[in-house]
Amino acid sequence: NGRALWSGDTIPARYLPLSLVRELDFDLDEFPFLYESKLPYSLTASHGHVVSAYPPWAGVLALPVYLGPALLGVDPTSPLMEDLEKRAAMLITAISVVVRFFALRRIALQKTAWFIAVIYAFGTSSFSTSSQALWQHGPVQLFLALTIFCLVKGLEIPRFSAYSGFALGCVVISRPINLIVAFPLVAYIVHKQRDQIVGFLLAGVPPLLLFMAYNTFYFGSPFTTGFGGVVTPSAVISTHLSSFDTPILAGIAGVLVSPGAGLLVYSPVFVFSVVGMMV
Repeated sequence: NGRALWSGDTIPARYLPLSLVRELDFDLDEFPFLYESKLPYSLTASHGHVVSAYPPWAGVLALPVYLGPALLGVDPTSPLMEDLEKRAAMLITAISVVVRFFALRRIALQKTAWFIAVIYAFGTSSFSTSSQALWQHGPVQLFLALTIFCLVKGLEIPRFSAYSGFALGCVVISRPINLIVAFPLVAYIVHKQRDQIVGFLLAGVPPLLLFMAYNTFYFGSPFTTGFGGVVTPSAVISTHLSSFDTPILAGIAGVLVSPGAGLLVYSPVFVFSVVGMMV
């Protein structure tokens, strides 16, 4: 539609691909116009560098879209940067739809797979939000779709259940709060694919090492991140739970049916998820 929909959250991811191509690093020191007047909340100064306060992997996934313009000398202050960001986000989200479709084809009729894939694309906030800018959500959706694909294919070829460890590791490092999502999937491997546990854990090592290397270089500790604090399962969960001071029933109502942010307002199709879980 020729318009970019973004917020301050996505500023680091918009410029990071340029830094990766031209400087071969993850800092944004070469873009002083981003922080000269004031350091925005999405950036942080650490160990002599200005870096993203959020996990940088959305910017990494955007590299194929940015590569040509970056090598051809695109001006970082050009309006083209917003266009590149949106195209990258759109591609990431679109690929997640395709991957989810191929996962569904292995467990459902093709017409059913098409139906659910279209609902995922257009009946949720996938294309209306995730595809509009380089938030963390697009990469998480893509890696989660890959995780599901590997788990489904693992029903036929067991080693793919082990491969899902890599995709799930990418889900977690893209947005550490997704440890909550990872727990039931790990439990599934333990319960249903026990002979693949070792391979599953080994496959999860590369994303973890990448996460640790990035944090160590820019923040001085393998589990210290740009958004503050040490990332461990207990720390991630306790940090988010400590901010929940709303009464539980009011909170549930807000999350599900609030006109401003309710899940069932923006994606009413999820009502049927409850039925699906009960069947």
